[in-house]
Amino acid sequence: MKLVKKNGIDVLEIQGEIVFESSNDIKHRAKEILEEGDLKKVVIDLQNVPFIDSSGVGVLISLFKHQAEKEGEIVLAAPTKKVSRVLELTRMDKILDIHDTVEAAVGEV
Repeated sequence: MKLVKKNGIDVLEIQGEIVFESSNDIKHRAKEILEEGDLKKVVIDLQNVPFIDSSGVGVLISLFKHQAEKEGEIVLAAPTKKVSRVLELTRMDKILDIHDTVEAAVGEV
């Protein structure tokens, strides 16, 4: 996981599955990164996340709540087909702002 800037916007790039075994580590590391930079608007790049389970959905909700408490914003970008399907099935696509590409998400933030 790493934080990069694209067109002046902070983009958190996550690699690998977000599943039960890795979800706590990913959540804690992501929150550390968000806190270290005192980031308000962040795009989470999911293009290198092949799959998430319910724990992974929980991570995204936790990050969304974390940012909302700071009056910040999280936008999801470039989910794979499997990740998109999980987000649709859990109706997270109705709650979270999701874009097909990182570029589109960066343009919206």
